[in-house]
Amino acid sequence: MKKFIITMTLLVGLAFGSVAVSAQSNVGEQISAINQTPTVKSVSGGLELNTPDDTTCHFYIFSITGQMVKSLDVNGCTTIDLPRGCYIVKCANWSKKMVVK
Repeated sequence: MKKFIITMTLLVGLAFGSVAVSAQSNVGEQISAINQTPTVKSVSGGLELNTPDDTTCHFYIFSITGQMVKSLDVNGCTTIDLPRGCYIVKCANWSKKMVVK
């Protein structure tokens, strides 16, 4: 009986498009959020900070001991020269541990 109710619920949901539409809209929102997320990449002698579509994002760079090394607004792509070591990079939506070699 439970199997029949679940099957009927799915069929009714698919018939009216509610299940398929909500699944597609969530996937689309996740993809657009990923495409609009600022990124950081380790390069030789520093870090490369990128923002999507030339939007401005504020980045904080901390040493591994917790001291703030840099605080800057980035628009587009910017490379920051840093000494070798471990750093924590923060922006509005995330924080990441990075190693500069």
